[in-house]
Amino acid sequence: MHLLKISPIMDRVCPASVSYLAAWAVMAALWLPRAASGSQGLAFTNINLSSDGSFQAQIQTLAGQSYSVETSTNLADWSAIASFDSVTTNLITLVNPPRVDKPGQLFYRARLGTALVYTFSFVESAYGGSYGSGWIPYPVRPNAYAASFAVDNDTNYPPATNVFFTGPPGSGITNAPASSSNSTIGTNGAIYQSSYPASPAIAPGGIWTVEYNGTNHTFNVPDPQAASRLVIPLPTAVSEVPNGECTLEWEYKDAATTTNLGGPPVFMTAIQADWTPFVSPTFPPATTTWQFSAAGYAFPREGYITMTYKDSFGNTYAVGFSQLSP
Repeated sequence: MHLLKISPIMDRVCPASVSYLAAWAVMAALWLPRAASGSQGLAFTNINLSSDGSFQAQIQTLAGQSYSVETSTNLADWSAIASFDSVTTNLITLVNPPRVDKPGQLFYRARLGTALVYTFSFVESAYGGSYGSGWIPYPVRPNAYAASFAVDNDTNYPPATNVFFTGPPGSGITNAPASSSNSTIGTNGAIYQSSYPASPAIAPGGIWTVEYNGTNHTFNVPDPQAASRLVIPLPTAVSEVPNGECTLEWEYKDAATTTNLGGPPVFMTAIQADWTPFVSPTFPPATTTWQFSAAGYAFPREGYITMTYKDSFGNTYAVGFSQLSP
């Protein structure tokens, strides 16, 4: 066992309208197995605790092997947070979001083999206005949310209707089955998503439970701060040329005012554009242009564009735009 301790004391300021100070120490335990199982060379490197409180590191690996990363607060109980199946490089990168729910020490270890990984998050949706006219219905607020439960590396993924969500009082979700239309089940992973409750429109933090394959998985979820983390990635240039080449450009607007943010907020980690039926790759937040080929396809006059982004808590925001103003 090799132990590396990182224990900075810092001020953490949340973006937008909510700010607070959080002083906390973080510890990383680097478990480096040296058995004759091909694990030689497994090690953490380039370890960093970023200014937003997220833990970042790279792991030296052997191509062709599979690995899991686990965390613990007491070195006794471990939970998998990521798995890498048959890596193709000798260096993989791990970024773990800030732990706003449980400040204090946290240990990390890497080990050979894949592990079951359970991830809980929220999906917030909002209507951003018209990309044809640039009209935005200020102030823009989230209009609905759903709970999301992702599973990786299982061998038996049940149908969506056999997975049940229960949130804290006032969440609008109690023993509710996952939505078949909003869930995706694959060979190596599945994402189960609840239906959108009639109210509230903003996801609440607190104790959430997901019943999956007969076992209750409990998550103590921090306040997602959805109201302050909603921004408007407004499409500003939508063009098509006769040969089918298309360009979509966007800029970031404040959801409460007409202010142009001049770039993505610091809590945004990725963005994706969906100009139905075409979906962009996942881009870094600083990207504001997507070029693609739509040869042979005629976009309808009343098309719809959805801009989807991830934040540093792992939550998803889907902001939709119609071509015409209401």
